[in-house]
Amino acid sequence: MQSRRVSIIRYEKKVWYQAPFYGAVEGTKEALGWSQEFLSIFAHPAELIKNISGPVKVVSVGQQAASEGLLTMIRFAQSFRSI
Repeated sequence: MQSRRVSIIRYEKKVWYQAPFYGAVEGTKEALGWSQEFLSIFAHPAELIKNISGPVKVVSVGQQAASEGLLTMIRFAQSFRSI
């Protein structure tokens, strides 16, 4: 399953009489993009279940990394720096 990127919202100043229409168009595009992302996620439930894990799984993987040694534990801890 290929992951799509949802666009980052841009803030642009528009003329007062154009702003509501511009907002409606851009808001609709954003809503459609998110809807498409959610539909693509839920279209593959096996992939969704495989990739979701809670805190119990994180602790389990952390314990496994700790049992493999210090270097593995450091790499595991570094993987959370981007969160």
